[in-house]
Amino acid sequence: MLSIRPGLSRRLASLGDPEQLTAVLGEVASRSGPGELAVVLSAALEDLRQGRGPLASRILMAATLLFAGEPGPALRSSVHAAALDLDQGDLCMFLEAPPPLVLADVKKAMILQGKEGRPLTLGERKSLARNPGRGLVDRLVSDGSPEVVRNLLKSPKLTELDVVRIAARRPQNPAILKEIATSRRWMARYRVRVSLVSNPYLEPEMGIRLAALLFEQDRRAVAADPSIHPRLREFCDRSLRSSTSPPGEEIIDEDSISTLAPLPPSPSRERGD
Repeated sequence: MLSIRPGLSRRLASLGDPEQLTAVLGEVASRSGPGELAVVLSAALEDLRQGRGPLASRILMAATLLFAGEPGPALRSSVHAAALDLDQGDLCMFLEAPPPLVLADVKKAMILQGKEGRPLTLGERKSLARNPGRGLVDRLVSDGSPEVVRNLLKSPKLTELDVVRIAARRPQNPAILKEIATSRRWMARYRVRVSLVSNPYLEPEMGIRLAALLFEQDRRAVAADPSIHPRLREFCDRSLRSSTSPPGEEIIDEDSISTLAPLPPSPSRERGD
């Protein structure tokens, strides 16, 4: 089993902010090389298997954000090569980027219309999404533009239930699902992650990384769903066979219990303007 250097382990454990942790992982790769980052991620995956989740889950969430940014693909590829050299099969699968099998017809996406029936321009919709009222949120969650949804995800009027609706929609533009999956605010919500991973329109490489942070019962459901990409299903099945933690064991971020824990049934939706 690979182990993180003690000094680096203490440094990672001291960071509660996802942005700081993402930056440190990038620094590890640039200063010590992709092999060092491969060791960190492999150890995190092993900790999750053993039921030691809080720090490991934060590291894997930060890695997901790191690989989704720039130069994410090149960095992911180099860390994947290092994982192969280290004979870390689970990490290799975690870092895979299999091609999607399901494509959405983004040309048929809904475009919001104004009161006079005129389709609103992209600029108008992006502006409205920055500070929408409650009634407008209900209409904007169906918008087919990633740029509009990106602004909407930053709105304080948006609720978790709204994001789950966007994440669960089928068909859905994969670029919209990626906006949610790389939103620090929303990827931390457990029900949002379950909706994303369960949606066959999510990029499979993103699904694999988020699936590592799901409870056993949810990974089992994904593994049994024939609509899901086969490599994502295989990753979930493999994680179930190698896991030594009790079924359904909680993965909790000690800094914020809402970070990874499933929430109780949603109360009535928040009211906006």
